Amino acid sequence: GGSTRGELLLQFVNPVVGVSQSMALYLDAWRWPDQFVEWYGQLYSFLSLDLFDVIPDMPVLLAPAIQFGLAILALFAIAILAVRDEEVYAQVLQAYRDRARSADRAFTRRLELERPKPEYNWVYYDENDKKQPLKPNQEDFLLRSLHDLLTSSHRKAKNMRLHSSTILKFPEIGSGILLYERREGDIGIFFRVAHDQGLSEVDINNNIEQAQQDRISMTQITFECVSPSNVICPLHERRLLKSDMEGISCVHNESTYYRSVSCDPDAVMYQCPEDDCMYAVCEDCWRYGAGTGDSALTGALSTLAEVKRKGLWKAMSTLVIVVALVMYLPVTKNAMLILTCHPSFQCEFGACWSDPDMKYLISVLLCIITVVFIGVGLIVMQSYLLYRRQSSLMHELPIKQILRKCNLPWRSNFIVMREDYDEFLEVDESMLKALYSVYDFQHLLFGPMYLVYKAAIIIAVVGTTPRSLTQLTCVAVIEAVFAVLITARSPYKNVFIEAVGRFSSLHQVVMLSLTSLHRVDIADGQEGYGDQMILAVLIYFGAVIIIGIGIIISPWLRRVCMRDSVEEQLEKELAEDDARREREKAERKAAHQRKLDRQYQDNAEGDAPKSPRR
Repeated sequence: GGSTRGELLLQFVNPVVGVSQSMALYLDAWRWPDQFVEWYGQLYSFLSLDLFDVIPDMPVLLAPAIQFGLAILALFAIAILAVRDEEVYAQVLQAYRDRARSADRAFTRRLELERPKPEYNWVYYDENDKKQPLKPNQEDFLLRSLHDLLTSSHRKAKNMRLHSSTILKFPEIGSGILLYERREGDIGIFFRVAHDQGLSEVDINNNIEQAQQDRISMTQITFECVSPSNVICPLHERRLLKSDMEGISCVHNESTYYRSVSCDPDAVMYQCPEDDCMYAVCEDCWRYGAGTGDSALTGALSTLAEVKRKGLWKAMSTLVIVVALVMYLPVTKNAMLILTCHPSFQCEFGACWSDPDMKYLISVLLCIITVVFIGVGLIVMQSYLLYRRQSSLMHELPIKQILRKCNLPWRSNFIVMREDYDEFLEVDESMLKALYSVYDFQHLLFGPMYLVYKAAIIIAVVGTTPRSLTQLTCVAVIEAVFAVLITARSPYKNVFIEAVGRFSSLHQVVMLSLTSLHRVDIADGQEGYGDQMILAVLIYFGAVIIIGIGIIISPWLRRVCMRDSVEEQLEKELAEDDARREREKAERKAAHQRKLDRQYQDNAEGDAPKSPRR
């Protein structure tokens, strides 16, 4: 729905790092089992991105200064993105309003008619399963035979199996039958050669009938159509790069012999970077002909081309936003701890507010600015930007289809369909896209709510008595409410981000529950729940790793699932066709039987003696 795999991975980091930051905060708030801290204390401290946890020997006055600098940089970076985004967003809206998909496709189709044609070569596999090129006369014979075999009705059918009606004599190969088959569009071309082994006297004496059957042996040769122009444009001789152009199709989409009869229209496209060149290859065809080092080289060149086309700010916008959101909790937490003179800082600042020294006053000044700019300012700015974006899209996006067809005079724009929102995200290149692209349109303001949740747990930990039951209760209530909210509302568009968000909330609730049970167990003189905590974290990170792998392989997984569903649908349709033919056959048989019965009855009435006429 408009988010690239890289954007999803960056958004995937946010809840995982958020869990680590919260756990690092909780580890400092109250006592945990020793074996649990030994296992995961350093891991949570590292993932929390907290300067005090990552660098334990850092000077106390240096940390607030660095956090102050990060706060200023993050806020001003987002402010610069927001200002620059106004012009980009206006261009995106204008493109979305003015470009009808049908018109775009017609225009793109006209350009595609003038693009260079791909080059094709034919190979076959020998006994050692190695590719060998076909000779010109063999290639010409194969193309003519395939042309005679395939009629116009066979051009786009996804499932079929055809064979030549007569024995063909393939040059320098032998006589046999040409086979052409498709399975969900994937093409296979084979030639079965018949070899006459002759009869020996031993065979004749033993079993002449069996010898006649074993006399002929079949060898199948596999042919493959390959293209040397999948990585390099044949006209401009430039390497194909990833493209985000809408409506463009693969150059192999019209081929009846290359790889597949139809390429995925939603696949990533690799296009010639030359201006107005529409030579493009889909990702499946590109990988089908790419070498080992082509993927890394093309990826690097595509990134450079994207940065050059979009500009540095637009290319870095997603990273800037994710870093600002991820750094929110540790920066705000440390500032609040210093302001409230938490016990962890009393050794550094002495009497704190009772008798403040210059070092503490400077730290307090920097922390106040940090809390204002990051703790409050980032939430306010993000809420304002997302509210403006949601209000704008509510008026700009098309309304519900039924209202659009009715052409009502009052034409209210209060309904935004998910399809309309997804179509907008596909063309959206605005700099603030990372703030809302992972959320449903109705939940665009969930991002500020997530920051409010982080601020709430900071206040609950800092504003209550350390290691008290009140502190644990406040944190547990906040985590439980947030877990219910994220489960009930389902704000995310992507199923993987939704899954990692729910697993993260479940992890927090489970850990706080085990913490409560551990405190009771320790008070009763028992060993506690350290092992259960270790197991819970192992399960969580195992699920996170699986979800991360799912994001990486999701395009391939989607194609496999789609192919399996199509195969099931095909089998269902074939079964329905067989049942329909059986019913028609039974109806024809019954109709024929009724016709015979009527004829028999008519003949019987004709042969019966007539009554005498009175």
